[in-house]
Amino acid sequence: MTAPRPAPSRSEIIKRSSLTLALGTMGGILFYQLHFPLAFMIGALVAVTIAAVAGANVRAMPKLRVAMVSILGVMLGSAFRPDIIQHLGAWTVSLIWLVPLIAVTVWLGKLVMQRWAKLDAVTSYFASVPGGLMEMTMIGGAEGGDEKRLSMLHALRIVIVVLILPFWFRFTTGYISPSISLSFNSWPPMVDLVILGVCALCGYPFARLCRLPAPQLTGAMLLSAAAHLSGLTQSSPPALLVATAQTIIGASLGARFRNTPVRFFARTFGIAFVLTLVMVAICVAVAGIVHWMTGLPFNSALLAFAPGGLAEMSLIALYLGGDTAYVAAHHIVRITMVVMLVPPSYKLLKRLFPRWLERPASQ
Repeated sequence: MTAPRPAPSRSEIIKRSSLTLALGTMGGILFYQLHFPLAFMIGALVAVTIAAVAGANVRAMPKLRVAMVSILGVMLGSAFRPDIIQHLGAWTVSLIWLVPLIAVTVWLGKLVMQRWAKLDAVTSYFASVPGGLMEMTMIGGAEGGDEKRLSMLHALRIVIVVLILPFWFRFTTGYISPSISLSFNSWPPMVDLVILGVCALCGYPFARLCRLPAPQLTGAMLLSAAAHLSGLTQSSPPALLVATAQTIIGASLGARFRNTPVRFFARTFGIAFVLTLVMVAICVAVAGIVHWMTGLPFNSALLAFAPGGLAEMSLIALYLGGDTAYVAAHHIVRITMVVMLVPPSYKLLKRLFPRWLERPASQ
């Protein structure tokens, strides 16, 4: 039996975190200077991912990431406006389409992964679920799937969506990221900063108490939305703080690939790329249907159904001028549905169609 690795020392954690932050900051600044969309998050993500696969001793910084996601939650909450009530009917129709979206994505994704990528049935099934990275990895591993491959496929799915969609909007709509002021002169008044800070600090324990999905983001977002809808404040977190949060989130996502062999990473990236394209194609179709049925903007619908992370897709919607509240609401419901319905659905399918889920991958 292999002895467990000793926990890294405090100095080692600081050293690895500093390297990750330095790489992420350089990548973010470079992409910002090149006027890339969502520059700080994508730049940090690309820089740290390359370094991680190359063998750099980077670190995911989970605690710092939680704090930064809370800041983004406050930022997203500031996009909630009183006219949301007028659109609830259209939102209901749109939310209903999440059910067939998830079902078709899992069915078609499993088929592609098993027939084309030659993955086993369990890994193919849980890799094709559009959300729930941690939950699907743990449940899939417990059911006999390849846990390492599952973790990487879900992480790469988010990475690929984050890389594709901003550039897609850039080239199809001509959208150019607005220049933002990173100076301290653009910060809101102190009273507003205190209100926003309370939303960020209290959001996580509030969401945990209410058992909300993605509590580090949804709690701060809901408290911030309440503060803005009530007129308590109309301010948003400073641009410099949001850019820092983007950098840390992107760097933490890229650091997941540390100690991944290049050949394994390349093959898994190829599989994840094809799987993500299948998922995005289904999302485009559903977004088109919802746009036709409700009149909701196609771009917002696409981001709402896209198989990316809640924080990442909501942030893209915010920067592209989409309906952030609509996008965030759909991702919260999607995560809830995936976590609550996919595991019991797997057990039911396993009982009713055992050959469909137990058939080994082709050699």
